[in-house]
Amino acid sequence: MKKEVDKSLETVASNIQDVHKTLMETRAQAAEQREKENRRNNIVIYNVPESRKARAEDRYNNDTNFCLQLFNNVLQAGIEEDDVINIF
Repeated sequence: MKKEVDKSLETVASNIQDVHKTLMETRAQAAEQREKENRRNNIVIYNVPESRKARAEDRYNNDTNFCLQLFNNVLQAGIEEDDVINIF
């Protein structure tokens, strides 16, 4: 009887480990999907001239203006300042 109980406990422990492993894999996949979703609209623009302004707000405004001119004048994308979430 004790052998059967021990065997059952081993099976239950093994099942718990399998469930835990599956749960950890699922969490990792969900985290990766959230990260992809957060980055899906990111645009990286290289070789943008850096502003020489002293204040961070002025540099941000220069970057914003550069991007808006690029998107609207060059790419004719019809982007407005409200469409841009963050620039750095």
